[in-house]
Amino acid sequence: MADRTWREGYVPGKAKKTIHLDDEVARALEIRAAQERVSQAEIVERALRRELGMMARIDLDEVRTAYSNGVTEHEAIQIPWDTVRAILGHDHTGDPDEDRRLVDALLAAGAPEWVRDAQGWIDEYGWGLIGPASSL
Repeated sequence: MADRTWREGYVPGKAKKTIHLDDEVARALEIRAAQERVSQAEIVERALRRELGMMARIDLDEVRTAYSNGVTEHEAIQIPWDTVRAILGHDHTGDPDEDRRLVDALLAAGAPEWVRDAQGWIDEYGWGLIGPASSL
């Protein structure tokens, strides 16, 4: 099989589009990308996915779990890494802004209010939040 050469700037799996933005929107896009340390294209894609109803959906029944500290069992929610990537548009880096976006996604899915201020954890399965102690 012949070696394939790609044109400069080609990103596999992505389509190149030219768009025209209002100057104010373009500046806000530049600022947000710098704040989040991501590409402008990533932010545009997230916004379009939201607008087009293509955002990753969180099924709370699938992400509810329990967390135990060895003494007490707590309500918990854990989002699998593939869903985290779909929501953020990239791997989780530990940035607090990413955590806020994940909490916002949970709240939009109908998660309980305790997720706003919950402590979190990560493991090989995903990103989680520890809720109140479970009642027996």
